[in-house]
Amino acid sequence: MAAAFRDQEYIYISKASNFKIPIAGKVMHKCGCLALNREDNREALVTIKRAAEIIGNDRASVVIYPEGTRSQKDELLPFHAGSFKIAQKTGAPVVLIAMRNTDDVRHNMPFKRTTVHIDIVDVIDGEFVRSHTTKETAELARNIIQKKLDTERGR
Repeated sequence: MAAAFRDQEYIYISKASNFKIPIAGKVMHKCGCLALNREDNREALVTIKRAAEIIGNDRASVVIYPEGTRSQKDELLPFHAGSFKIAQKTGAPVVLIAMRNTDDVRHNMPFKRTTVHIDIVDVIDGEFVRSHTTKETAELARNIIQKKLDTERGR
């Protein structure tokens, strides 16, 4: 994602435990990534407010992986509805991106190059996001991305 969108201003939100990964955690912190503590709702709300402020001040877009974890199989996991809270709070549109072949990176690094496919699939209008529940937005987003992945896989 960083290579594909290097000309854009954005920040990532990641679960707090990822910041404890040696080297990667320090890089994430230095790059301005925000930690989301899933175990502490108050702390999570602080992160959500901070991200909303960043969007509201037009400083950057926010990147979230709504599955919340890596799928162990070649399938899209259910989306966490809370992932869409920032967009709902700000009325920002949600850009839906489908990524394929990411699991191979883990298996091929550092010796073999991996091609990852990143497709901008659709945009959910900010008005829709604001006027619907985060669960409805999550279901719509997942369905749109799943349809794209199924089409790419010939299903």
